[in-house]
Amino acid sequence: MPRSPLPTVRAASLRDVTRLARELKVDAVAVMQEVGLSPGQLDNPEARVSVATGLQLLEAFAKHSGRQDVGLLMAQGRRLSSLGALGLSAALQVDLRSALQVLVARRHEFNPSLMAMLEEQGGIAVLRLDYVLPGAPYARQATERTVGVVVQLIRQFLGRDWTPRRVCFKHPPPADLRTHRKVLGWAVEFEHDFNAIVLTSQDLDTPAPLQDPALATLAKRGLQPSASERKSVAQACREHLAVLLPQGQPSAAQVAECLDLPLRTLQRRLDDEGLTFSEVLQAMRKYLLQSLLAEPGVPLSEVALRLGFSAPSAFSRWHRATFGASARSIVRKG
Repeated sequence: MPRSPLPTVRAASLRDVTRLARELKVDAVAVMQEVGLSPGQLDNPEARVSVATGLQLLEAFAKHSGRQDVGLLMAQGRRLSSLGALGLSAALQVDLRSALQVLVARRHEFNPSLMAMLEEQGGIAVLRLDYVLPGAPYARQATERTVGVVVQLIRQFLGRDWTPRRVCFKHPPPADLRTHRKVLGWAVEFEHDFNAIVLTSQDLDTPAPLQDPALATLAKRGLQPSASERKSVAQACREHLAVLLPQGQPSAAQVAECLDLPLRTLQRRLDDEGLTFSEVLQAMRKYLLQSLLAEPGVPLSEVALRLGFSAPSAFSRWHRATFGASARSIVRKG
């Protein structure tokens, strides 16, 4: 079976690296060569760079600069126009809720390995963001850059002085929090089970500054994927499972609700693709496990939680039944 092509991003999404290198007096050529990029590879904004290389580039730049805020420094000044046609479609929605729903639905145009989900309950909205790329280490700088970019985009609706109710990151805090507080506000928290921006339903109700439903409809139609580009139901399930699993054991009914489908319709469409929900869930757990094992020092209890198991013992039983080996020995080796 041929391998799937590696996911890529436009070189334009990494253009701020060279600017920031000059500002922080970092040898951009040395950083690029460290991750296998040639000095002129980012000059053409339409050139394609593998997602893994892009994530490594930001981490290498943070290492060379001695800064833990590289991702946020790159996020400053980004606007909806920075996202091209996708940004136009978001800007022309009737309110912030619709704009974020567009960004979530079309997030792969920003980065094909980005997982996102907007949840709303009891007047509170949570926008979860994460990168899922098997074999790659946790993308701290890319995660912070994406969160920073989205906060900047939300401010185009809510004003420059708006700050999130909370911003949550899975990674530990940096030694210096000044940039984080400047870009994201003071309610920044670390070592959570997920990466997320927390805001209110009232925020989501805010009308778009460029509100024009007719133009929004035209923009949306222009961005609709062709029949050959539409993703399978199984792929859509996997994307939602990546976000739902750290919250607990997700059910087919939950995923169907996320996809705005009746449960029977979801089951029928998966059956048309020769799959069951259990098989998709099993495959997604295996997929995510590869990424978790690439993160150094992740305890067994954390791996269990991120894969949707209520206790390490349940994860261990699943691992032994699936792979025929002890989960503890493999996690320790990773």
